[in-house]
Amino acid sequence: MANNLKRLTVLMSLVEFDVPVAELAKRVNEIHWDDVSDSVVLDSLHLEKIMKRYLAGELSALEVEEWANLLESRNDITMSQPIRDVVYRLANPVLEGEISAFGAEQILLKLKHLSL
Repeated sequence: MANNLKRLTVLMSLVEFDVPVAELAKRVNEIHWDDVSDSVVLDSLHLEKIMKRYLAGELSALEVEEWANLLESRNDITMSQPIRDVVYRLANPVLEGEISAFGAEQILLKLKHLSL
């Protein structure tokens, strides 16, 4: 029970991006990645918050990329396909283009339509 609570706490921290990405990576590496008995949900509000932090200069493009990579590899974080597509874009700047202010604004517009 305690291990499951720890795992869920780490996953919530990851989804919320409430500590530096290096600390998130360390915490995520300490839990099993394939346990899907309980999962957390990444939704458009989470991504909107991250894009706004990026636009405000609170997060760098590299931090957003590393965060998205941590999310992308998890089977225990539930997300819709449109959200998964955004995470893929953020995690793969070489293939999809590096995040920019314009790109972040475009993602925010897409997310706004998802939440209607």
